[in-house]
Amino acid sequence: MKSRIHRRSTNWHFRFTSRWPSACGLALLLALMPLAPVSRHSSAAPVGPDTSALGITFNQVADSTTAIPEGTGTFTNFPYYPSLDSGNVAVFGTGVGGQQGIYRFGPAPPPIKVADLFTPIPGGTGNFTGFAGAPTISGDAVAFLGMGAGGQQGLYRVFIPTDPCAPTDPCRLIANLSTAIPNGSGNFINFQPVDPCIDGSAVAFIGDGSGEQQGVYLANTKPVPPPIMPISDKNTAIPGGSGNFYRFVPPNPVAPSISGNYLVFFGAGSNIGQEGIYLVDTSMPNPPPIMPVADGNTTIPGGTGNFQFFSTFASEGNDVAFVGGSINLDEFVPGVYKSLNVLTPSPPPIRVADLFTAVPSGIGNFTSFGRVAIDPGTVVFEGFSSDGADGTRKGLYTDFGGTLSKLIATGDTLNGKTVSKLRFGPHGFNDHQVAFAADFSDGTHAVFMATLSQCSFGFSGFHDPIGGADSTGGTYADPVRAFRLKSTVPVKMTLTTCDGQPLTTGVHTIQITKFSSATTSDPPIDATPTDAATTGNEFRLTDAATGEWHFNLATKPLSKGIWQIKATLSDGSMHNAFVELK
Repeated sequence: MKSRIHRRSTNWHFRFTSRWPSACGLALLLALMPLAPVSRHSSAAPVGPDTSALGITFNQVADSTTAIPEGTGTFTNFPYYPSLDSGNVAVFGTGVGGQQGIYRFGPAPPPIKVADLFTPIPGGTGNFTGFAGAPTISGDAVAFLGMGAGGQQGLYRVFIPTDPCAPTDPCRLIANLSTAIPNGSGNFINFQPVDPCIDGSAVAFIGDGSGEQQGVYLANTKPVPPPIMPISDKNTAIPGGSGNFYRFVPPNPVAPSISGNYLVFFGAGSNIGQEGIYLVDTSMPNPPPIMPVADGNTTIPGGTGNFQFFSTFASEGNDVAFVGGSINLDEFVPGVYKSLNVLTPSPPPIRVADLFTAVPSGIGNFTSFGRVAIDPGTVVFEGFSSDGADGTRKGLYTDFGGTLSKLIATGDTLNGKTVSKLRFGPHGFNDHQVAFAADFSDGTHAVFMATLSQCSFGFSGFHDPIGGADSTGGTYADPVRAFRLKSTVPVKMTLTTCDGQPLTTGVHTIQITKFSSATTSDPPIDATPTDAATTGNEFRLTDAATGEWHFNLATKPLSKGIWQIKATLSDGSMHNAFVELK
């Protein structure tokens, strides 16, 4: 049984991470700089029409011409994904002569060195000799994994206030190979994945011990030494499952996520298919109860059956995004999902994208997915698809504003250069800003921050036979049009993106409300279609070239009188017209 689990993990890693650096190679945190705007809307050259209502401003954080703080020369590369919080970016950067370190960039210069090869190891001997994994940032604090001579390894936190008058807190030890395992035997012997997660003074991580010990732990970095709370280990029963947890590292390695009181982690049992994403409220008594976000008992929304695997996840508060799916004839069928406001009882997941989802501004459907991030209610994720030749295109996509949109993808032009690689992580999305690292076809490297803004879809009124909407859509006393009861009322509209292109994506719905006076109405009801091609009360796209959408409204279930027709677009805007049924 154990060897079968190992084979499944290897297969998952190939499926989901064969295009990625290994978990041990994720050194990261990018830092914020006074960011020079690159473009107002997406400067990427789209493969197809841009169907989003998304405005994007790209700002360069650092590139190959940026001087290394307290180092020599300029950065030569940013090998791993950056982390972002409140306008501050943390990243791992390299320079000539073997230079490497972790740096923080903020809205105002200069960039700050967090730690490099000249930084003494707290609780250890000598200076750091290297860094592994993606550092994470929370406010003015950065957490990372560092290594030293003689096999030293540990997790550390540095607090560097943005206020120059405030005192700095030197590099502090969180846990190393001399730290006793709480509720375990002996000391930690390894930390994996190598990217701890920090929120305020709390740091979440996975630690290993001898005898195949492994667990999820939470450290409070305010006291010295920091107390470490065990959240879950191999002695913890799987809630809603059978037996105890067996492992805590997903196939696409990511550390537990801590945000406020909520800690989210991946856990799997020894039985095939017994795994899930779990949440604990750390303010609850120790040990806190474990709540499944999604597991083998959870139905796949828009799919068939229940989830059988999970590959990666991210959280913000008690909103959780993850990649998971089912197995069909030994093929993994993944999708991106989100669960919002995870409380008891757990809400059902919401599908964001799967293998049946068309790639925005791309070719065909998604073929697989990488890492995800979430900032209350909104997801950014890595998606893979065909590049139209024999290769694969990797891009960053989001459901910001209610419509799936592309941010940037390989092959696009950014800052006048062609993007050849992208790196994005679970802590790269915050306050409508997305931090990512990019390689270019000319061999240069850079870190960017994309600021997302939403513009309203273009809408010019309902077409004939209604012939108007909003200010031209009539009133209760003077409806715009009259129709015969039990007839079909064609509700047609043309939608465009903020760039004036035809809008061909999104879920746009229609409701109707009967009014008995200008101020009195019945509760709104979902409209009923007359054609089988329509799903529920959703408009259907009838002309992709123009962005025309139709809904054939059935009036047979209705009654005579004045009715308001309301279309709600996926950007949240609403448009109304009054009609009379005779």
